[in-house]
Amino acid sequence: MKRKNGFSLIELIIAISILGLLTGVFVDAYIKSKNNFDTARSQNMLNENTRTSLDITINWIKKSSSVISSYTAPDNSSYTASSQTAILKIPSIDGSQNIIADKYDYVIFRPDPANSKLLRELIYPDAASSRTIANRVINQNLYSFQAIYYDSGGNTLSQNYEQTKYIKVTINSQEVIRGKTNQVELNSKVKLRNK
Repeated sequence: MKRKNGFSLIELIIAISILGLLTGVFVDAYIKSKNNFDTARSQNMLNENTRTSLDITINWIKKSSSVISSYTAPDNSSYTASSQTAILKIPSIDGSQNIIADKYDYVIFRPDPANSKLLRELIYPDAASSRTIANRVINQNLYSFQAIYYDSGGNTLSQNYEQTKYIKVTINSQEVIRGKTNQVELNSKVKLRNK
């Protein structure tokens, strides 16, 4: 019996099975690679966002003349300094960026009371200041915010925050991607202006 050109049914089934297996292996490798890439990208973004929020906080601390224990804003919002709330007293500036004598702006950092995953920066400028009032989110993946206050002798303060010379700020951010928790913790100990 003479064989016709082409593939037999068994050869075709074997070829399709091998092709299906190879396709499955490649698809699985692609999915794992994409998941690893997405996780790494998420971790990098979390690092960047945490670094940015810490940098914003550090810059304000360096400009501040003191920490105050409590502050009532013009809108009658009240704030009390604690390990989770930093209230900075900053010399006001005019339109030319010159310090205005005996005028102060207040900048507050704290987790949002309605959504603890948000770190807020609140700015309450003096009427003479060129700064504008602000209430903005500087971190959307907050896990914890901590401010530790130190006096000139290096002792930690739990009250009398006006004696603060240094503040150690720790920002811990967290995000869950595909069931995996990514976490970043950054901190810095910063000296207040002219202290």
